[in-house]
Amino acid sequence: MKKQENIKFNLLKINTEEFAKFEENFELNVEQKNNYSFGFNFDNNKRLLFWGFEIESSCNSNLFLKGKFSFVFQFSIDSWESLKQKDQIVFPKNLIAHVSMLSVGTIRGILYEKLSKLSTPLSNYILPLINLSEIITEDVVINLNDTEAE
Repeated sequence: MKKQENIKFNLLKINTEEFAKFEENFELNVEQKNNYSFGFNFDNNKRLLFWGFEIESSCNSNLFLKGKFSFVFQFSIDSWESLKQKDQIVFPKNLIAHVSMLSVGTIRGILYEKLSKLSTPLSNYILPLINLSEIITEDVVINLNDTEAE
C-alpha cells in the first residue's frame, strides 16, 4: 500500500434524513440503551465518500430517540489517487475511523440543538461517546470494478 502522509478532504454535506423523539419514553435516571449502525459508499469519479449513521435509543425497551444522518466528504485529487491500488481503492482504517468520529461528533451537536430547548427531561440527553476506532479494526478494500461498494 502507498504511504498516506496527509489525506486532504472536505465535509461537503450534512443531512438529517430522519429524526423522531418520543419524550414520554425517556427517563433521566434509567439506563439508556443505544443501538447504532453505520456504513459508507463512494463515488470514484467525483472522489466522494458517503457516510451514514443510524441511532435508536431506548429506556426500558421504549424507544425515545431515532435518527438517520448522512455525510458527504470530497477528497483532493492527489489524496484520492493515493488511495488507489491497481483496480482497488483502499480506505485505511484510521481514515475511516476519523471520518466516522467527525460525523458522530457532528450528530451529537445536531441532537443537542434539537433536544436542549425542550422543557422535558429529554433536554438533558447527550449522545454518549462512541470509540469507533475499536469497531473499525481493518482497512476497507473495495474492488473498483464492482458496481456497488459496501
